[in-house]
Amino acid sequence: MGKFGVVSDLLSDVSVAKTGRDMDTVWIPRERIRKNPRNGYEISNVQELAEDIARCGLAQPLEVTPAEDGNYLLITGERRLTALDDLIDRGIWKKDIPCFVRTMAYYDLPLSAQEKEMYAILRTNCLNRDKSDADLYFEVTEWGKIISELKQKGYKQISTDSGNISLRGRTREIAAAQVHISTGQAAKIERIQKHGHEKLQEAVRKGRIRLAAAYNVSLMTQEEQEAFLEQCAGKESIRQEELENFRKNAEKEQQNLQEELVREFCTRNSRETQKMLECCRREKDTRKKAEAVRRAVSPHGSMYSSGRDYAWRFGNSAEGISLQVENRHACMSYVRFVRILEKLYDGLSGMQKDTESGGPETVPEEEGNALAGEEKDIPAATGMTEGRGSLPELKNNQQRREWLQRYKEWGLWYRDPNIDVNYYRYIFPDGTELVAAEYPCREHYWSDGACDEVFYHLLEKKTKNHRGQIFDGKYREEITGETELVNFLRIQAGRSEK
Repeated sequence: MGKFGVVSDLLSDVSVAKTGRDMDTVWIPRERIRKNPRNGYEISNVQELAEDIARCGLAQPLEVTPAEDGNYLLITGERRLTALDDLIDRGIWKKDIPCFVRTMAYYDLPLSAQEKEMYAILRTNCLNRDKSDADLYFEVTEWGKIISELKQKGYKQISTDSGNISLRGRTREIAAAQVHISTGQAAKIERIQKHGHEKLQEAVRKGRIRLAAAYNVSLMTQEEQEAFLEQCAGKESIRQEELENFRKNAEKEQQNLQEELVREFCTRNSRETQKMLECCRREKDTRKKAEAVRRAVSPHGSMYSSGRDYAWRFGNSAEGISLQVENRHACMSYVRFVRILEKLYDGLSGMQKDTESGGPETVPEEEGNALAGEEKDIPAATGMTEGRGSLPELKNNQQRREWLQRYKEWGLWYRDPNIDVNYYRYIFPDGTELVAAEYPCREHYWSDGACDEVFYHLLEKKTKNHRGQIFDGKYREEITGETELVNFLRIQAGRSEK
């Protein structure tokens, strides 16, 4: 037969009725009939059928095919045979069973013996049957295998008593036409087949879950599917309500994990957190806040940082944020990140909420609010200078470096308890400010233990830029290096001598 050959008798209602009339009935003992393990149709209402057979007799013979051991393998009529078994056990049915005997050679199909047998099961069980979701799943799955095998052998079209069937197009659409369901429903079944956990597919085959609910489960990850099915392991049926409850609990757990990791990030990255909070305060709309945070932390598309037990990745707007600490991992959008910041920092007011009491953390009066932008001078500790006026006599660069390292002698300007940062400020006669931001006891993957970090910010007054324009550097965020500071101190010493 060529690639465009004609295959007769593919799922024809007319042929099913006609061949049933043409075949002779054979009476076969029950012990010589075996049920077909490949028949995936559900069996229901067996007791009602048994009572009907007891009253009126068997209306339609079974259909069997000869087996290799001399017995017979059931093709169609498993529900009738199950009802007859009940009558035999009760002593009501005492005779042999009427059957139609048909060999697989009868089916003129270019299929393997295994798929030809399955075709016979599908063809003879498709009529006069109220199909359950499990039956539809079984039929679409098996028809897909048959159609795929015909396509692999090069067949483009087949002919039936009811007309030609084209094999062009998607397999699921052709299978849907044979099962008489919509292509949308067939697509859902295909999704369950390809992405559903093996336990989910087994639940569908056994009729424990409806197709609509199974499709929604297949949208989850394999780990989530397995967790949900384990939760429903002891239940006879799995309902949509149980899936919704599972999703709500999983969403709540995910939100708690996100908040936990954002809090961990803020604790480990106080400088970046301060920058993010300052960006958020300049905007009113949440989406604008999120975009401002993205531009601040990953202006060139992506920012990645990792250590021995953590990893952060801030991608573009579409990629979002990924936070990981040890074996805990969560992804979120920038909007979600900003909303968590608002929750943790009391509406971005700079006061971190006390997670135990539910209220804001009390800030001592002597401590200013760095994140709110307040410039409140706090009385210096005993023995400290005011950090103002002329510089002490510094004869060389080494003495200037040592003076920078003694920044605590300037006096504490303010402390931010939310991000654990101490700020020290020295104001020069011309109004230029030098701020030392101290990050105490910070841990890094390149160091064995915690150590203090200090970053200097030189905010010059009436400075000229490269265009010759004069500006006030009070609001600059850049870090000033030690070499530049030493050179600045040398110039200041020269000015004081004049």
